[in-house]
Amino acid sequence: MVVIKSHTLRTIKEEFDEYELEDGNILRVKHVLITFGFTEDVKKDEKGNKLVKTLANSQLVTGVIPTKEIDTSNLKLNPSGVVNPSEYVKKVNFKPQKTHLNIYETDEAIIFIRNNLVKVWATPYKDKNDFPMYHVEAQAQLTAQSKPPKINPESPLQ
Repeated sequence: MVVIKSHTLRTIKEEFDEYELEDGNILRVKHVLITFGFTEDVKKDEKGNKLVKTLANSQLVTGVIPTKEIDTSNLKLNPSGVVNPSEYVKKVNFKPQKTHLNIYETDEAIIFIRNNLVKVWATPYKDKNDFPMYHVEAQAQLTAQSKPPKINPESPLQ
């Protein structure tokens, strides 16, 4: 039997990572943690501890900050933001400028999320602000750490 326990999240720190693209634009990226929970399997490890598996749902949020005048007259307007992979124009090189560890908490755990930007692709589109659109592939690296139990100072020592 597997029990799923969901938790209310509180945001401690949530910032964008920034990457400089080869065309000089700055790409801002972050994973926002939406839900967090864990399963408690009835199996136990060799020390008798319950085996726990975390379950998380995050949303990748991206945006482009143009750093110079960009001619987007050759790009098509794409208000939906959806781009078919067959439409990717070329792979875009990037280098990290600022990276952050985003932190959330529940009553029982502290959760850390770090972005791992994998690929950036140029597309033939621009958004409604006339900024070029890119396709971004990133992975969220999530680590959860249990909080120590709270001690009641009124209770006698055992």
